Amino acid sequence: MYDLFNNANKLSFLRIILSILFSIGLCDLYINNNKISIILLILFIIISLTDIFDGKIARKNNLTSSFGSKLDVIADITFVLLSYIVLVYVNKIPSWFLILTIIVFSEFILTSSILANNKDKSLIFDKIGKYFGVICMAIPGMVLFSNIINCNYIVNIIIIITSIMGIISFISRLVKCYKIKKLD
Repeated sequence: MYDLFNNANKLSFLRIILSILFSIGLCDLYINNNKISIILLILFIIISLTDIFDGKIARKNNLTSSFGSKLDVIADITFVLLSYIVLVYVNKIPSWFLILTIIVFSEFILTSSILANNKDKSLIFDKIGKYFGVICMAIPGMVLFSNIINCNYIVNIIIIITSIMGIISFISRLVKCYKIKKLD
């Protein structure tokens, strides 16, 4: 029987909990002007490490599963969306970027079932979309760091580049789905 609470999945569950705490901390930082940037940066690093190591642990210990893969994506999306909602509210990132991110993540989940050629309907990643997701995960940390060193314009440039990557991934996946459905 497959263990839903193996060490790899525990890291993904932990990332969901830490994402909630991170978002609460962002609210406290920007709304109440509390000086907890360093604590949030450390929390961001821990969240990032859980994202790196959950998959490595699963592969090393032969614990990979469709559930674990989906849980990892759910944890990533939870972190990004909760963080982005706060960052939009406090005017650190534009609201259109949150909307674009939701659209691209939704498309990824929906088109994966069409692009998957296996029975468990695993999530199918494309290279540009994977980079989009990685940068989306990094943006909350970049916002925190840019506030510490006072260079917010860099985050805006990264958001524009990331948006272009998301749009390219979105279009290419839809074209692939169209071709698959056209062949059916």
